[in-house]
Parts: sequence; C-alpha cells; structure tokens
Amino acid sequence: LGVRLFFPAWESGLLTSESRTLTLHEGDSAVEAIMSALMEGPQTESLSPLLPEGFQMLTVRVESGTCYLNLPRSDVSLEAQQLLVRGLVNSLCSANGVDRVQLLLDGQVAASFGQVDISGPLYRE
Repeated sequence: LGVRLFFPAWESGLLTSESRTLTLHEGDSAVEAIMSALMEGPQTESLSPLLPEGFQMLTVRVESGTCYLNLPRSDVSLEAQQLLVRGLVNSLCSANGVDRVQLLLDGQVAASFGQVDISGPLYRE
C-alpha cells in the first residue's frame, strides 16, 4: 500500500510528506495501517513525529469516502493542534477511497479540537 504520510519538518515546522509503502496485515484496513505508521513516526531524519507521545486513537473506519477518526476527548489539550489535524487529514486522505476525515471525540461529533473547527468533515489541503 503506497501512501503519503505528513510530518512536521523540525527546521521549518511545516508539514512535509514522506512516501511510504505499508504492509497490510490480515484484518487491517488502510487507515489503520496509516495511523500505526503515524504513531511510529517519520523515517526521515529531518522530520519530527506528528503525534505526541501517549497519543491514543479509539477507532478509525471508512464509510462512503469519509474516514471517521475517534479520539479520546482528554487529548484536546494537545499542543500544535492545527498541524496535528492537518497532518492526520492529509495522511488519511492518501488512502484509496478516503475523500475527507471526520474527527470524533469519544465517539461524538464535536465543535472543535482545541482551536480547530472539527464540526464537519475535513478535506486534504
């Protein structure tokens, strides 16, 4: 599975894509494999991890072109939310069949994730 994962470049702080080939294990979906790879962090030395240590994902699934990513509400205080959300959306939208991402907090649509509006689906930039 060829995907583009997005990580912040440590010098500029801007999101930079890293092309990666992921192996799908039986029962894994493409979006689960992408989230696992994001949790492992970048393979390029000049890039920083997108997800903070201790980041948790409750569930991730795709339905009719929308990827639903369910996060624990407790993680709302994370720093660099805008970069985090953009990196998640851009990375997940690199999977076939994913056009947009809807972030959920504890299974519910929420108005915002920190300062980022997540009340509706988010599209890749």
